[in-house]
Amino acid sequence: MKSENKRCPSSRELESYILKKNWSHSECDDIKTHLIHCVECNQRYKELRAVYDYLNDEITKPVGNFTFKILKEIQQQNISIASVLLKPQLLDEMPGERHFTAELFPYSLEYHTAYFNFLNELPVKKDEVLIRVVQSAHSRKTTLYLYASDKKLYRDVIFKIPKKNISRESDDIGKIELGKFDIHKFQDLEIMIIPSN
Repeated sequence: MKSENKRCPSSRELESYILKKNWSHSECDDIKTHLIHCVECNQRYKELRAVYDYLNDEITKPVGNFTFKILKEIQQQNISIASVLLKPQLLDEMPGERHFTAELFPYSLEYHTAYFNFLNELPVKKDEVLIRVVQSAHSRKTTLYLYASDKKLYRDVIFKIPKKNISRESDDIGKIELGKFDIHKFQDLEIMIIPSN
């Protein structure tokens, strides 16, 4: 069904609406109403929204899915990869400290397609942190790429593994050079993150 509004918004106007740029509350309401009644514009909006959501998702990840997929292709030669989901512990924490329990998702070459599909669909809840782990098979040097919905949980944070007496600082994209570390030791480890201010 066509909209009752006089004209359909242009693609540029829909992009601006998606990005929430230069729109008053009443203009947003007009567009929203138009999208409810205009099938064609609603379809254009959904397509544009999907593109922007995908781009935003890739931009906000320390290592985007495309890069991680490339890493899997060279994994069999000299790189080991894994993912670790940090789930918050319910403890009386010191101010500024966050405690997590690690859940390891090791990479399996045999199931690599299913593994990456699983990771792409793994929901990272508000208080959780996802770590993408990349390790040199030769030197065993390990690099972590942290991601969380709250940037204070991965950008410029202090990352501690108390049991292993390890403390490292992440950079402004959530990258941490961990050094030599056995990836499989992540399972059930207590991890502490001191967020940036």
